[in-house]
Amino acid sequence: MNVRAIGALVLASSLIVVAVDRAPAAVLCVSPHGLVRVRDKCRHKEKPADPATLGLLVQGPQGPTGALGIMGATGTVGPTGAIGPTGAVGPTGSTGAGVNLTCPGDPPEGTSLLFPFVTNISGFDTGIAISNTAADPFGTSGKTGKCKLTFFGSNAPLPFTSGNITPGGQFTNTLSLIAPGFQGYAIAECAFQFAHGFAFVSDVGARNLAMGYLPLVICTNRAASPVEQLLP
Repeated sequence: MNVRAIGALVLASSLIVVAVDRAPAAVLCVSPHGLVRVRDKCRHKEKPADPATLGLLVQGPQGPTGALGIMGATGTVGPTGAIGPTGAVGPTGSTGAGVNLTCPGDPPEGTSLLFPFVTNISGFDTGIAISNTAADPFGTSGKTGKCKLTFFGSNAPLPFTSGNITPGGQFTNTLSLIAPGFQGYAIAECAFQFAHGFAFVSDVGARNLAMGYLPLVICTNRAASPVEQLLP
């Protein structure tokens, strides 16, 4: 670019502000000889010049942030998702009576009785009675169940299982019928709560000597307990 063109460019730069203020439609025009002029409209053989290409446009400082516009209206609620399929029904829980308060480590519905001495030798016999005391005037709810008697001692027979004992009912028998010729002790495992019993030892026919006692309620976790729990 020759000296005349540079001079014209500087002159055009100084006139841009005036042109913008006085003629909003002014444009920069470049002649075939490289002269730059500010005109309302370029003449024949002149070409419009881009101010950015000429380096005449400089970014000014950022203006202040405008005021916050009015909040738009709330949009519509989106569609509700489809409800998933219903899961499978879980297993039915136990219908037990809860915790065994007498023996917390034992099943909730059960009682174990210890008969410390039973005999059917040397002319003696022992009568055994076990009651299901779940029937009472206090509204206690009980269940029917059986009792299994296991014998420990000399000549111990196989365990004996009673028939069903309903709440308010009893099992009664003699050792001569369920464990003949045996002497030792027995433990009754009853499949219901509130089992209590009685034992009666006498000579056959109870003519000369007789005595009775209550068996003790014991827990099945006797060895794990620091003190054996024996209840009348």
